[in-house]
Amino acid sequence: MHDSSSTFAKFFTAKSITFENTAGPEDVELKPNLQTVKTYLARPWEPFSTAVFLNNYIDGFVRRDGYRIWSNDQPNIKTPYFAEFGNTGPGANATERVKWAKGLISKRAAAIFTAERFIHASTWLPATGIQYDHGLH
Repeated sequence: MHDSSSTFAKFFTAKSITFENTAGPEDVELKPNLQTVKTYLARPWEPFSTAVFLNNYIDGFVRRDGYRIWSNDQPNIKTPYFAEFGNTGPGANATERVKWAKGLISKRAAAIFTAERFIHASTWLPATGIQYDHGLH
């Protein structure tokens, strides 16, 4: 339980970080609050911002519009590339995403962002012991 004096950030930005095929244990303290917490998948913090979500389970606490402008003074909505492929879960319905996001992409377009194609994973990732999917589902 969190006391009433706690302050939580409104947004989290993971610049230049890739999360692929995410799944894991849920935080037991967050579970009762899933109905009150709403968040976005990404925000275009600068021109040409890119966020691609592949084969993820997206829960219902992700807002239907999916993405939010950076700020009123600097919305950055002309050039972002925010795309989705193969996601499941109650928050994965991309039909109501903001119009300026790329939205659902084809399997061919999504393949560019797999670990193998994007970072040549098979040439170095096995040595780290990190498991990854070699393609798309």
